[in-house]
Amino acid sequence: MAKLFRIRATRTLLAASACLMASVATAQTTVSFQNGINGYTGSIDKVIASDGIDAGTGLPNPNIERVGSEVQNYFLDGGSPDRNALYQFNSIFGNGANQIPMGATILDAKFSVVTSGEGNARTGGNFFVAGLTSPFTTTTTYNDYAGGLGAWWESGTSTRPVDGVGPTRSGNVSSFDVTSLVQDWSSGNLANNGLVIQAGHGGHTTDGWSVNSTSFSDSTRRPKLEITYTTAAEAEVNVFQEGVNGYTGNSMVLVDSGSIAAPSPSIDANPVIIDPINGDQPDDVSYDGSTITAGGFLDGPALSPYDSNGNLNPIGTVGSRDVFGLIKFDNVFGNGAGQAPADVPVGKAYVVLTTHTSSTDSPATDSYKIQPLYRDWNTTDLPLHSEFGDIAGLQQSDGDVGEVLDSMVGVVTGTEVWFDVTSYLEAARAGNPLGGADYGLAVTSNTTDGWQIAFNGDTDLTIRPRLVVVSAPSSIIEPGLSGDFNDDGIVDLGDYTLWRDNLGSSNSLNGNGNENGASAGIVDMADYDLWKTNFGNTSGVSPALASVPEPSALALVALALGAVAFRRVR
Repeated sequence: MAKLFRIRATRTLLAASACLMASVATAQTTVSFQNGINGYTGSIDKVIASDGIDAGTGLPNPNIERVGSEVQNYFLDGGSPDRNALYQFNSIFGNGANQIPMGATILDAKFSVVTSGEGNARTGGNFFVAGLTSPFTTTTTYNDYAGGLGAWWESGTSTRPVDGVGPTRSGNVSSFDVTSLVQDWSSGNLANNGLVIQAGHGGHTTDGWSVNSTSFSDSTRRPKLEITYTTAAEAEVNVFQEGVNGYTGNSMVLVDSGSIAAPSPSIDANPVIIDPINGDQPDDVSYDGSTITAGGFLDGPALSPYDSNGNLNPIGTVGSRDVFGLIKFDNVFGNGAGQAPADVPVGKAYVVLTTHTSSTDSPATDSYKIQPLYRDWNTTDLPLHSEFGDIAGLQQSDGDVGEVLDSMVGVVTGTEVWFDVTSYLEAARAGNPLGGADYGLAVTSNTTDGWQIAFNGDTDLTIRPRLVVVSAPSSIIEPGLSGDFNDDGIVDLGDYTLWRDNLGSSNSLNGNGNENGASAGIVDMADYDLWKTNFGNTSGVSPALASVPEPSALALVALALGAVAFRRVR
């Protein structure tokens, strides 16, 4: 799920004249941590395995419990045996160059690894990432973790998994969204003890996966952590979860199509929910989410042409029910405590659903999606599957739902799934809801592998669905144009003039300068190089797509270069 978005600062354009004034700190910065890149050497990795201890000696087998600094790559696995990889990125928080200030709002964080070139390196998946709750070293073993499950959330040795990857190919980069974990590190809610990649327990894969280590020969193909953050006071994060911190605005319904065909279904029977025949009614049923205390299964529809004895079933017999969830968060915007400001745009928003643990069948290997709902509903008069539009169930073609906002593929027991619903929530906040009215969201699937999630009536409040909202002014959310120092929508000589007149100062260059490494907070030659690279670009055109300057424009660049030389010698 790609969740990266650009943030830039609101700046007051300083006159390119005598008075050089200090500006506020940049509102968005992206930093990356990868051994051997930009001088960073702070990451370590270690494989821990259920078969990693030699039965004869009682000591770790170095050919299994591998240390990343000693090998180019290593294999991870599920239950045949269980092999996890531990990763630590040290020295990422602080006030130094290329560090993240503690307390910063994390806008996006991606942890990526590369599938190695070893034989059979690829995997069919799925593998997941979680945060570690205690530190590790290069001598840590699988057996050092309580419960005999390695670093696993049910043993209290890791957080719940927060993201996963499916099938991979040799040489491909696999990226995990770890925004929530890095935010907890920044906020001090969780110590930065590192990350773990695991196949999980319960419904896990046994298809191994080989990935490059932190000492791989090509440093650009090593494990990498890339983080976008802001220290702007205008940005704020609010979380809405039924029964937590006084919030009571979440409604949910589980809608079940039913599964039994009528005695003599017609050839025109709906393939998902049997049409009434001879007075018979569909056996669909719905449940108020507040009454579901131990998880509810979602599922996708499928016909069952044959019974268990191989005999032909009546037309329309359902083999897998269509079961979906409806969810809506009210009272999100306002001026009250814990509300997101109604007059500030939504920069990012997620609906977080948690995979339940009450059944061994809770995990799903198939895809589920989230869409804006275009049909009205409530929990007083529960909507039935047969009551949606002209065709029972939810179809985009029937006007029931809108475009897919986000989707996931595969989870293990306890996994949190972060669905990106930014466009839906911002439209609702702005008074222009998708579909014309805000009826909430629907979570559905077209596959037949059921997924058990926690509903808003679960006895464990911490796993009830939650809405996470990042609010930020539109001037911060709008993408900046690199090199456009005067923010007029084009990179031209006007930007060069502003750079020249503020060289060596702390002028912000309207948030469109180079803020990486030693260039952060100062106007220097790195800003000039950025301007030169993007000369001629306009808003909405990336450098890769910008037209090459015409000869006259090139002449202007040459003139600008001459001005730089003149400034240096006078």
